[in-house]
Amino acid sequence: MTMNVTLGLLAASAVLLVWSIWQVNRPRDLSRPRLILDWHYVMFPAILACGLLALHAIKLAQSY
Repeated sequence: MTMNVTLGLLAASAVLLVWSIWQVNRPRDLSRPRLILDWHYVMFPAILACGLLALHAIKLAQSY
């Protein structure tokens, strides 16, 4: 993967991570059911993706 693709995927996974953290901390409104009941299942893969893509970006930057 090139650096542009890596940074694009890193940005997308960071947005997903921030959004899932916001969803977990948001108070639950019982009149409007959530589409995803437990956002921790979205947060964990987003954390992994951010970490792996950050490491990949660092390795790509070192190779230049």
